[in-house]
Amino acid sequence: MRKHLPTLSALAVLTLAGCSQPGATSPGDPSAAATATTGPSSPVAGPSAAASPAGVGAGPLDTNGTAGWYAKSSAGPLTRADATFRLTAAQLATSGSVGIQLCNSVTGYAIQFGAVPSAGSWRVGYVLRRLSPVTGMGGDPCAGNQFLAASSFHAVASVPAGAAVRAQISQHASGELTLTYADSGLTSFSYQVAAAPVHFNEVAATASYAATFRGPVVSAITDFTGVSATAAGVTGGLATWDAVPVGSSQTGDLPPSITASRLSPATGRAASAFAILGATPGS
Repeated sequence: MRKHLPTLSALAVLTLAGCSQPGATSPGDPSAAATATTGPSSPVAGPSAAASPAGVGAGPLDTNGTAGWYAKSSAGPLTRADATFRLTAAQLATSGSVGIQLCNSVTGYAIQFGAVPSAGSWRVGYVLRRLSPVTGMGGDPCAGNQFLAASSFHAVASVPAGAAVRAQISQHASGELTLTYADSGLTSFSYQVAAAPVHFNEVAATASYAATFRGPVVSAITDFTGVSATAAGVTGGLATWDAVPVGSSQTGDLPPSITASRLSPATGRAASAFAILGATPGS
């Protein structure tokens, strides 16, 4: 059902009612919160990771065209993620999907919410699935994975190119997930689908590209503003958590052909902002 909103901050909601899924961790399980903060070796782990990114290309590299900032909570389960991102012409030209993710680094279960290009416009939707580790990410299934893979994508809306989208993922005490969406054209959509209740300990603002990029990064493809996460009642920008940038190159070696710029501000609890930078697309 389509609704028109008076302001960008007046957001419609997409509620995902909890249901049982194999391997999912129930929020009612007292071990779930502890489990969520352990797991495989990860590039998104510990204060040293937060201190290491001095600028573009400082983080690990994947080989599947995915870039963004990833943060891991040591304060308990993450219950919310927020971001505003632009649906740019460059994103359309490179078949780039963009949005936010909450993920459990132990089970690999993730909820991804954002937009993918489609015939000159955009489809807003989500992916709820178990992720597997990819090369270069230290065994962490949440980091560097393809964002909004077509095989698992559930579309809930269509929006025009050039819009700015404000997105939110939140998890309630019952385990239900709420996906909230609004664009700068004052359009919103509301749907209800089934979901697996699981605690999340990693958050990401990220993008994936189908185009092949050649050479060093030269320009911004899209940007994120107002990126934040909530854990244990504390809301802050990704720099509040143990955040690292992830970039991509065809070989997994430097220099990156797609990467994320430095978080701004780099410290404190203010909302984070950054750009996704890419090289020249080529065959």
